[in-house]
Amino acid sequence: MPTFKYKARTLQGEPVAGSLWAPSEIEAFREIERLGLFPLGVDAPGSRRRDAGSRTATRVGPSPRGGGRTVRRDRIVFTRQLLTVYRSGIPLVAGLSMLAEQTENPNLRATLLALRVDVEGGSTLADAMSRHPIFFPEMYVSVIRAAEASGALEQLLGKLADSLESESRLVTEIKGQLRYPMFVVGALAFAFVVIVTFVLPRLQPLFDRFGSDLPLPTAILVALNNAVQKHGLEVAGAALALGVCIALWWRTPAAKALRDRVALKLPLVGRVYRKLLLARFAFTVGIVQRSGVPLLENLAISSRTVNNNVLAAAILDVQEAIGNGASLSSAMRQCPIFLPMVVHLAEVGEKSGQLDDMMEFVAQHFDEEVRYEVRNLTQLIEPLLTVVLGALVLGLALAIFLPYWRMLDALKR
Repeated sequence: MPTFKYKARTLQGEPVAGSLWAPSEIEAFREIERLGLFPLGVDAPGSRRRDAGSRTATRVGPSPRGGGRTVRRDRIVFTRQLLTVYRSGIPLVAGLSMLAEQTENPNLRATLLALRVDVEGGSTLADAMSRHPIFFPEMYVSVIRAAEASGALEQLLGKLADSLESESRLVTEIKGQLRYPMFVVGALAFAFVVIVTFVLPRLQPLFDRFGSDLPLPTAILVALNNAVQKHGLEVAGAALALGVCIALWWRTPAAKALRDRVALKLPLVGRVYRKLLLARFAFTVGIVQRSGVPLLENLAISSRTVNNNVLAAAILDVQEAIGNGASLSSAMRQCPIFLPMVVHLAEVGEKSGQLDDMMEFVAQHFDEEVRYEVRNLTQLIEPLLTVVLGALVLGLALAIFLPYWRMLDALKR
């Protein structure tokens, strides 16, 4: 029987080290727990110390600077590692300790250790996660809670990880498609500011010779330059104050409700946003339904995860109609926000008893449609930006060179 060296912590949090005999690493972790210790890691015979479940475990958790992309990526890695812990048969408390030991980020390490303490104290994993909403959003916690209640945690962790990876790829692709248009808009704004602030003042003596007989493009630029020179500080202060007011208002529930309504009605973009919301709704309904949660409770969970007041209200209306005896598909049909495809497949799923499969298919289908439509939008935006860029460059060129051309014509005469 091999000898394992281990590192652990006592109930008081003091680090300890030692060695023990065990037939395998998993049994070594379990034996350490039976000693009343929190295991952090063990040394397999003839190898370096190994941590949770896998030799290729990756660092989890946001970097010290944070960032949405980093949090999404690390949430996926954590979910995969937690799935590995369950499949390996390592106890949850030991697995959380090992995952915490792996991360180099102190904030995430504190979060995982807090999860371990809560679980050790008798809390469910979902309840423990709900106390850390930055890393574990409500949709994530709801799925974990449903999985724990149904005893299908291992299966749903895999589904959850797949969905998180798909969502991350979609967000990355959307940002990549929008990068070029945003760069062009930024370059236009920068060029305009440079010309108005630095170029025009040097040409002002020449323009003054023309008096009120300036070409229209030049007159517009001169007026802008004079406004910046005379009222630049006032305009900057007003813009800053307006920005602060908008930022404060932006966080209010009224602003959130208005944004949710307007976003769905925007031309072109509103349709894509609607499909993105329906994809999240369908995924949540499908994965929670698979765990055996009753449909009414399933819809209550889904309404809290879509992050849009309009769709959330529609889901609650559907829930109420089902409570009064309606079917899911007939209740959806009364809410215009649900596209016909969602209603039709929900009806098929109800009749065949495969609602979870149908909803997961809807989520996958809309994910693909969103990718396709985002590509089409960017292909439409790029030529429009090219036209706008050309028009602005032409206007700036005419504003600067038309006075010179007039002066040359006057000299020839």
